[in-house]
Amino acid sequence: MNISTIKHILIIQVARIGDTLLVIPAVKAIADYFPQAEITVLAHSERYELLLNLPFIKKVIPINKFLASIKSIVATKKYDLAFVYGSTKPYVNLALKSAHKVIAFKQEDNVLNQQLTVIVNPDDQNKDTAVDFLLRLPQAVGINNVSSRRLLFSLTEKEQLFAQQKLTNLLAKNNFLVGFQVASFPTRSYRDWPIEYFSQLAQQLKANNPNTHIVILGGKAEYERVAWLAEQLKGYVTILAGQLNLRETAACMSLLDLYVGIDTGPTHLMGCFDKPMVVLYHHTPEQLKPIDHPYLVTIAHPDVAKAGEHDMAAITVDEVMAACKTVVELKKL
Repeated sequence: MNISTIKHILIIQVARIGDTLLVIPAVKAIADYFPQAEITVLAHSERYELLLNLPFIKKVIPINKFLASIKSIVATKKYDLAFVYGSTKPYVNLALKSAHKVIAFKQEDNVLNQQLTVIVNPDDQNKDTAVDFLLRLPQAVGINNVSSRRLLFSLTEKEQLFAQQKLTNLLAKNNFLVGFQVASFPTRSYRDWPIEYFSQLAQQLKANNPNTHIVILGGKAEYERVAWLAEQLKGYVTILAGQLNLRETAACMSLLDLYVGIDTGPTHLMGCFDKPMVVLYHHTPEQLKPIDHPYLVTIAHPDVAKAGEHDMAAITVDEVMAACKTVVELKKL
């Protein structure tokens, strides 16, 4: 492949928060390999904001599964290359219409497979980290030099100012800000740590450091859990759950002194910042944990082989508290 002839590249990743962020190292690897090319990414209409302002992406276009938002955006054969993540047939067809060469994982439809330029077999996905699995597409065309496997997020000055103003009273009091992500999305509720344990952890953190102030993150779906927890922590809690958009949430996250959460999208987002993190996993964390994060402690369900049969109560409050102390001290070194 003649690198100098590649001028326009399309990348399609229409996914949840986590998978949208996890593809960034692959996008950057592609951009590094084709420095003269303009990179366009098509992303979910509710998550595309995660990719804005990254210097190696020229354009981010929000789309949805109905493709209604891109009918007049993508010109026929405008792109030299297209990388397609996932197996949604309309997106693969879109790439085939839009690009001269299409690289994708093997599809269930053999007619589509025959039209792809490069097919990557997704077998043994669980042997890779999520980042490394997504890097298989660029590696299939010879892009093997990966400058970083860290997830990236680029805040604007306006967003940083927003966070400073949003948390101004807490910052002025020299509080030790601890972010809690207390729930995954409803279909993955088995990942959730008992809300009572979050309450006990907050109390231990407060006893250890009187300046501790809890900031509850997340969305509207976990309202009942958040409301119950906030009632227990009166006097040292602020609720941001359900009040901010993704980029505003990220800006506030960047000001935290410590993050404690479960395996879900906001945890991937927090992994973009060099702040102490303790993450609780229902399964082995090797696949999804923030790679190369400097201040991270992960805690997996103690019986990973049978995790599906047990809830997350098997991870104790004392164990998480010890991890919090460890990672905060690590940041001080």
